[in-house]
Amino acid sequence: MRQTNLFTWTLSALLAGAMCSLSSCEKIKELLEEEKIPTMWSELDFTDSELITDILSDGVWYKAQTEGYVYLMRENGALTSSVFGLWQENPHAAITDQVASWKVEDERLVTSENTQSLDEFFGEGRGFAIPLKRMYNPETQSGTEEVFPLTEDTWRASYMDMADKSRSITLQFKDDGTMSRVDSIFLDPWNVEEIKSYAYRYEIRDNVIHLAGEGGGYGVALPQYPEGLTDGRKAIFLDFGDAASAFTNF
Repeated sequence: MRQTNLFTWTLSALLAGAMCSLSSCEKIKELLEEEKIPTMWSELDFTDSELITDILSDGVWYKAQTEGYVYLMRENGALTSSVFGLWQENPHAAITDQVASWKVEDERLVTSENTQSLDEFFGEGRGFAIPLKRMYNPETQSGTEEVFPLTEDTWRASYMDMADKSRSITLQFKDDGTMSRVDSIFLDPWNVEEIKSYAYRYEIRDNVIHLAGEGGGYGVALPQYPEGLTDGRKAIFLDFGDAASAFTNF
């Protein structure tokens, strides 16, 4: 069953209550380019659809609440929604849903699954202080978080594509600079059947995991699980082009 409720719920929670003390939209854009992401958004001009679209497009966005939420809102209009930290005993704790389209129009965020006002989306006036963080800057191809050691763990995600097909994706980084990716049919939390495997080479530059081979891609480290759910777990976000998701270590 498609996880539309997950998308609607996490999308509303993602930017709840963020407000801005900056005086102009141009200053906000400058801060975004300098990686000084504002935590207050009240000065955004919601009538400027182009500005809002520019701010959201192609960066990897993270917000920590009880769980961790990650979004990749592609410039081409597709959207990836990941949530992790809900089920600590589940080896597929990072769950990702694909949404066919998104756009900013008439002061609203319009997706193929949900429509809401930008005021609601940004949480204007709700008083929450949890900051939204951009983890990947597409202009500079740099990451916000230092990449921690990757070879000590196996990384997994449960991935739902736009054709309502669910699969498990497992990653293994090796000390020789190679990484394997195995896509499997998600039968149940402990039982998967391999359907395809991929091989990559990787290197880390500017806090970004750069992938070569099988179409390439990139990834970034995410902050550790929200307080109360840390237990040594870590998370990364990788975009392979054909699939993009948060992954947790096991």
